[in-house]
Amino acid sequence: LTGESVPQMKEGISELVEGENLDMKTRHKTHVLYAGTKILQCKGVEVVQEEEASSEEDEDGKNFVPTTSHHTYGDIPNPPDGGCICFVLRTGFSSAQGKLVRMIEGSQEKVKGHEKETALLLLLLFFFAVASSSYVLYHGMHDENRSQYELLLHCILIITSVIPPELPMQMALAVNNSLMTLMKLQIFCTEPFRVPIAGKLDACLFDKTGTLTTDELVPVGVMGVQTLGSDLEALLNSTNTKKGSKDDATSQLLIPMTKLSHQAALVLTGCHSLVLIDGETTGDPLESAALKAMRWEVSTESGNVVPSAASEKKQAGSPFSMPGNSSPSAEIEILSRHHFSSKLQRMSCVIRDVANKRCYSVVKGSPEMVGNYLSQKPKGYDKAANFLSRRGYRVISLAYKPLTSSSDIEAAKDTRSACEQNLTFAGFVTFTCRVRRDTKMVLSKLKEGGMSVAMITGDALLTAIHVAKEVNICESGNTDDDAPAEFMGANKDLQALLESKRAQSRTQTTPTRKEGSKGKPIIILEQDKHGGMFWKSYDDDSEVADFVATDVPNLAK
Repeated sequence: LTGESVPQMKEGISELVEGENLDMKTRHKTHVLYAGTKILQCKGVEVVQEEEASSEEDEDGKNFVPTTSHHTYGDIPNPPDGGCICFVLRTGFSSAQGKLVRMIEGSQEKVKGHEKETALLLLLLFFFAVASSSYVLYHGMHDENRSQYELLLHCILIITSVIPPELPMQMALAVNNSLMTLMKLQIFCTEPFRVPIAGKLDACLFDKTGTLTTDELVPVGVMGVQTLGSDLEALLNSTNTKKGSKDDATSQLLIPMTKLSHQAALVLTGCHSLVLIDGETTGDPLESAALKAMRWEVSTESGNVVPSAASEKKQAGSPFSMPGNSSPSAEIEILSRHHFSSKLQRMSCVIRDVANKRCYSVVKGSPEMVGNYLSQKPKGYDKAANFLSRRGYRVISLAYKPLTSSSDIEAAKDTRSACEQNLTFAGFVTFTCRVRRDTKMVLSKLKEGGMSVAMITGDALLTAIHVAKEVNICESGNTDDDAPAEFMGANKDLQALLESKRAQSRTQTTPTRKEGSKGKPIIILEQDKHGGMFWKSYDDDSEVADFVATDVPNLAK
């Protein structure tokens, strides 16, 4: 829904251990390809065999003749078009697309009104019908001249006229009418029986990146190792007095992307999953934006990362020199990738500096996860990461280590654990996503309509809180906000009236704020070393209270 298109890397499955079953949803998800997927690039059987042959030739120092059949499934011939060998696991309505088509074609539940409300209405009508027919029956029985047959018929007519038998049909027609109205607005519903429930919604949950904010990631800069030990708040205040804007002052503490340290440049140019397809760089927008800001690019000839050529408006990308290298690094080749995993919160690569023929292991990921794999965590590491996250930046930690021997290189290529141990910190790279112009107005309208608004995101918690305060999901406690967008085009008299009302409200709320009422405090759920959960204050990082599940509804109020 958000339009974030990050190409996924799929790998061929190796031989399963005896007794291990295929797990399509979790463990072996990277080996499963679903129907309807657009394949951007494919490394076929013959290419894999040639790479294995060249690697064995380099190791043994003699020629190696590749076999004509696949090395794992010898009885299956190679594909005629040089593609991959795949096993079909599900077909027809059992596949993911088939399940969706089956749900659209034949919904599992009938179009009907909500059963609970319908039953209550029928019960109420039945009560009145019984009461009125009992009254008629009671007085009719005392009248000796009245026919008992007609009296009983009148009572039955009262009950059947008060309780309409066509009520379920009317509810179904109302649902179908709602579906037709939605279709005119280009909104299609696959499960019509959920339409009556839609009127009872009282909460709206939004994704952050691409929905509340734009999907354009802008690299701001890198905080190097030298800045970590200093007092960041003092530096920010001193810079703030010179610059005026707090965001500009924060960016002054960061090194621009074109003037990065050599270590940070090594990680950013080597640790990525970008590929070149039909002359265009395809991959994670975050990685593409970082390389573009550094003025580096994926080469159309070799597929390696090289500095960009100079253009009319921008200067050429500059090579970097790692300590101990004789010449500048102007081309980085990726030998092996350990792909990004949301569960592991990191990715790693084994790369080779083509000019100096030296290999490195480079890692990037969340600051809390990468910090666990550093050989020595720098002083102020966690404080700096929190400092940047509180200001709304998306923070990625960078780390590396040189690989000296061939055994270290092979071990890092084979296993992730060998690639990601004893790392050296290279810096924090920061990105920002601008909030959409209409986000604040839309959320305020939803709140006026009685909706509870919340945000769901995979970003760091402190970054999410900053965006939530910016769009008024969390109460920021700021009374000096700008005028709403819908009043910006109003006449001068109306604007003057609004300004006087806002000034009056500010003077009225100032004394109460001095007494200590700062609106709702923001608390964060954290886990301690022993596995226990507790609430932490967002403002001063102090422990507020232990986590008790039954207290959550009261805390939300």
